[in-house]
Formats: sequence, structure tokens, C-alpha cells
Amino acid sequence: MALAVPLLPVCWVFTVAFFQVFLQGHAGSPVYESPELGLFVTGATLWVAAFFLLPRPTGLYVLGHEWTHAIAALLCGARVGRVQATARGGYVLTDKNNVIISLSPYIVPFWLLVSLGLLGTSRLIIDVPHFNPILFFTAGLGWAFHISFTIMMSRRGQSDLEINGYFFSLVVIYLGNLLLIAGFLAWISPEAGFRDLGEATWQETARLLDSIATLFRTSSSG
Repeated sequence: MALAVPLLPVCWVFTVAFFQVFLQGHAGSPVYESPELGLFVTGATLWVAAFFLLPRPTGLYVLGHEWTHAIAALLCGARVGRVQATARGGYVLTDKNNVIISLSPYIVPFWLLVSLGLLGTSRLIIDVPHFNPILFFTAGLGWAFHISFTIMMSRRGQSDLEINGYFFSLVVIYLGNLLLIAGFLAWISPEAGFRDLGEATWQETARLLDSIATLFRTSSSG
């Protein structure tokens, strides 16, 4: 709980900056008018429909979940033993654990990265017709897969979240996913890019600090 509190202003700043840049729009066409986002939303919508109407590939999600744990552990210098994944659950044997290792599957869209990696590799080998539409459609499908299962698994009670505390874990998961989707939108937007996102974040940070300073001055004078 105590560790999560300092992150709340950060979540606020990035959330406000996100809406300012990508929903209100800047000079020119806002991001929601881009055809790339239309393809992204189409892929995401189809996955959401499949998630509720068709049998869920839980085993596939768990496999990606556990491999994300394993890769994060290796990157943190841990030794990784057995990786077990079934539709009922899974685990990774490792000699080390930290916030990055435990929460990485809830932030990193494993199967989306695999899909985009395969698309990128195939383009180097052969000429892929309609590559960009396929790319953004796949991105929407993969991201919705990641978000839907992340929400479902978080509600079930996960030891990964219990280790770091549910509130802290959910704050980190929210912030991590927000930063990833903001980066993606900044990449595909015809007008609002990383510079706009950075400027909006800086302005909102200054506004928040000014509000806090005003609050302290008012409290001190009172």
C-alpha cells in the first residue's frame, strides 16, 4: 500500500496526458481518425467477441504467462528451472523473484510480441501483401487477448499479485499497460506523436506540482 501511493500521481499525470493527446487531438487529424487505429479496434473487437462467445484458449495464455516470467527472470540474472503451463495453471522454478519477474506477464503482451515478430520476420523473407493492415489488425487482436486475460486472471486471485500486495500490483499493471498503449498510439498517430505525449506529460506534471504547492501554502496559512 505504502509503495503504491507515490505511483498514484504518476498514474494521474500519464492518464490525463493520454486523454489530452489521443482523445482531444492536436493540430490536424486526431488519432481516432487514423485508419490504422480503425484496424486495431477491429481486431480488438473481434477478439472481445470471441472471448465471450467461444471457448477460451486459457492454456495458450498460461503458456505465454509463464514464459514471460521465465524470460524476465533470466533478464534479472536468475536461474530458471522447469516451466510448467496447463489450462489449470502453471509455474516457473527460479532462484530469484522481484516485482519485474512477478508482474511482467500482466504488462508485457507475450503473444502479441511473438505475432509481430513473426510478421516482421516474414516480411524480410517474402513480400507480404497488405502488410500494414495485417500488422495493425494483429496488434489489436493480440492486445485485446492480453488485456482480457490479464483482467480475468487478476480477478481470480494470483500469487504474483499477493507477493507484492494487490493494490501496488494493480497500480503497476495499470501504469505499465497505459505506457505501452500510449507508446503504440504515438507510433501510429498521423499527428500526435511521442513529442506531443512528452509535452502533455510535462505540462500536467507542472500543473499537479503547482496544485500541491498551492494546497500546502493554503494549509500553512490556515
